[in-house]
Amino acid sequence: MLVDIIGAAISTLTFFGIYLILSISLNLEYGYAGQPNFGVVAFYAAGAYVAGNIANLMLLPFGSGLDPFMPEAVSIKMQAAVQNPLLSILFFITALLSSALIVGAFGYLASYPALRAKEDFLAIVLLAFGEILRVIVRNYYPIAGGTVGLGGIPNPFAWIGQTQLIRLSYMIAVLGLAGGIYFFAEKISNSPYGRMLKSIRDDDLASSFFGKKVPWVRGQIMFIGSILAGIAGALYAMYSGYVQADDFLPFKTFEIWVMVLVGGLANNKGVVCGALLMTFAEKILGIISVELSLLKLPLEPSYLRYVIYGVIMLVILLYRPSGIIREASLKTPAWKVVKENE
Repeated sequence: MLVDIIGAAISTLTFFGIYLILSISLNLEYGYAGQPNFGVVAFYAAGAYVAGNIANLMLLPFGSGLDPFMPEAVSIKMQAAVQNPLLSILFFITALLSSALIVGAFGYLASYPALRAKEDFLAIVLLAFGEILRVIVRNYYPIAGGTVGLGGIPNPFAWIGQTQLIRLSYMIAVLGLAGGIYFFAEKISNSPYGRMLKSIRDDDLASSFFGKKVPWVRGQIMFIGSILAGIAGALYAMYSGYVQADDFLPFKTFEIWVMVLVGGLANNKGVVCGALLMTFAEKILGIISVELSLLKLPLEPSYLRYVIYGVIMLVILLYRPSGIIREASLKTPAWKVVKENE
């Protein structure tokens, strides 16, 4: 029983780290810059598939002619990661960097047509884009594996050997990355660049009058947000070892939005709280759904999560629109002087 509790805790904290990165990504895009990204899941999925294809390139023998989606190739990739620690770590670094850069560029290009338009148009474009991408990868075999999916994405610590230690090591790596990204977001939000993002969010016309290149800045923040979502997708792929299109339903975007809204927009500490609370809620609701499914109720218990998430969002929007932690004051040089003299 103790081992199960430890395993559940490791899994929950690993997903918390991944969801925190996604939430910070959305918070930078919408909380600070006012860009409503309803296609978060598209960039999350793109990062996962990039990591999977990096595994195909690095872990399969060159010129083997093997179908990378078939069981034989999956087994070879996993064995290569177990037998060669240096190759595993190199794969981990390469997958993260490739996912970040490719998905960042992908995000900028995907949003480019709508960057000069109003926020609601961008939201619709990205929502449609996310679902179009999912349908494409579900039916496209050469890169995404189609309905078979993409397997054999190894945990970079698989060479350790002991399952619990492998998962613990990966959890530490994920939380370390999430922590680094949190401090990066804090630095951005309290810099002159962060103040510019807020000015564009609050009044893009006034910002343009003061010489700010609003479409260019919007493109930059979409690029940064997509980089973070791509990293989260790569981390998910290496944790699960297998990805397929239905892992990236539109509801995943909705989950991330709930995390950000519950925690508090334009407040990185609030995002941490929201991601932590909703990650635990997701795990608890999953357990409840399994237990209820044993009762053979006339309704599908797994849909309970959707209902509860919707209720949470409505309650937050109606009674606490600022979230658990309100938008924080920017820590400008003047703010620091005032604090020091208090």
